[in-house]
Amino acid sequence: MSRLVDATLVLLKEESACQQLEDDSDMDDDDTEHDEVLMDAVSDLLPAFAKSMGSHFAPIFANLFEPLMKFAVHYQFILFGQLVSILC
Repeated sequence: MSRLVDATLVLLKEESACQQLEDDSDMDDDDTEHDEVLMDAVSDLLPAFAKSMGSHFAPIFANLFEPLMKFAVHYQFILFGQLVSILC
């Protein structure tokens, strides 16, 4: 289970090879969609971890919380921007 949690943390910190931008280019719509799909999958893992680990998940979640919230706030701004562009 430790390797799964470690891999999840890497994804939440955006340190995975598939999350690195090539040539310092800006994110395009495909990159954004890829990250959204990836984070949806990661967010599906967290309840499964909690269910399988029970109370042992609490200290692990403490390590995942900060990078998770950073990502949640980031996508909140993206969704707000999309909403504004639709309304305009």
